[in-house]
Amino acid sequence: MVLDDVQKICQLISTANMVNIESRKAHVETVKQDVKARDDKVKGDICPWCGATLIKRQGKYGSFKGCSTYPKCKFTFRG
Repeated sequence: MVLDDVQKICQLISTANMVNIESRKAHVETVKQDVKARDDKVKGDICPWCGATLIKRQGKYGSFKGCSTYPKCKFTFRG
């Protein structure tokens, strides 16, 4: 039974892996654009999850930006 599970997992991973180099490059570019868009919103003090204002807060481990609608939106950014 364990061997069957391992084979199923290996098959799932191999089918999900991108073998086409062009589609892999397009995927990486899309991820980079998404990260840049998120970082731009955070720099502008806008929550990338819900669009509300980010507030600088002080926590146990230092300062961070958190969504002003907390606890409805739990986005935080440390950086």
